[in-house]
Amino acid sequence: MGMRKLKTIRAGRQVRQIVYPVPNGRDKPATRAAKQRASTEAQRLLNRKYSFEQAQDLIAENFDIGDLVLTLTYDDQHYPASRKAAEARLKRWRAQVSALWAAQHWPKPVIFWVTEDKHGDGRLHHHVIVKKPPGKCYALLRSCWSSGSVVDVKPLRVDAERNYETLARYLTKEAPELGRHQWHITRNASRPDVDVRWVDGSFSLQPPRGSLLFDSRGSRQPLTGAGYQYAYYILPLQKRPRRKK
Repeated sequence: MGMRKLKTIRAGRQVRQIVYPVPNGRDKPATRAAKQRASTEAQRLLNRKYSFEQAQDLIAENFDIGDLVLTLTYDDQHYPASRKAAEARLKRWRAQVSALWAAQHWPKPVIFWVTEDKHGDGRLHHHVIVKKPPGKCYALLRSCWSSGSVVDVKPLRVDAERNYETLARYLTKEAPELGRHQWHITRNASRPDVDVRWVDGSFSLQPPRGSLLFDSRGSRQPLTGAGYQYAYYILPLQKRPRRKK
């Protein structure tokens, strides 16, 4: 069957993998065309061009179960005159949060946010994800926001019902599908890792035991070796080692 390429995009515990054939000069025209079609389809499955897909990967890379998802709203007295003014208000809130984290000797917070005003009653508000620090922080987060209410402070979930994809779709519901996105993330956020390597033609994708599998598909053409395999899953949480007494 010859060698194939294995491409892995890992964002935190979220993994997307695909094994696909690569045409070469020794292939017959029909085989080369079949391999090219399989390779094109494989690459299409990994393309991350939509706003929610790009947000999903960054959220998966930087946040996990227990990190905080919250909404910041405005009361009538503090309602901003424009979206730009709202963004400036949120920038000050992020600076206050960072200062309080530093005072507690916690790592600089990774923060994802999006500003919305096109659904519900049309009022400006912000959805935010904050990397949870080692200590208690609910009161600190609330104390930094004096323009209204801090609502829906919930721990991030990663399971079959609610996960990185469902959260990203919700947070980008007002963002354009293609092109410029309306969400943001702090500069200290890390980016997903992309790895490409050669594997034997008999290689088979097998997500690790305990993984949460969302998609597994492929095609197979034994005569031409033009099939591909694709898997999208979330790795299981690693158990923390017990402290010695």
